[in-house]
Amino acid sequence: TFLCLIFGGLALAGCPGFSGYFSKDIIILWGIERMPIIGWIGVITAGLTAFYIARLFFVVFLGPPRSDAAKHAHE
Repeated sequence: TFLCLIFGGLALAGCPGFSGYFSKDIIILWGIERMPIIGWIGVITAGLTAFYIARLFFVVFLGPPRSDAAKHAHE
């Protein structure tokens, strides 16, 4: 689960070398060339996606358990 979230999160955030990078790169590039405001909204949205994926990862795997059920959770 840990590795799947890392790789899926990197692809969703659009990190270079993962499948999400190429699609986001093309969409943002098109947006900036044709309609700059749309392109910059895409850049901001990509940044927010990276932020919430990173937050999800840190809260779920590296943060302290927040309930008794979470303390005893298994794969």
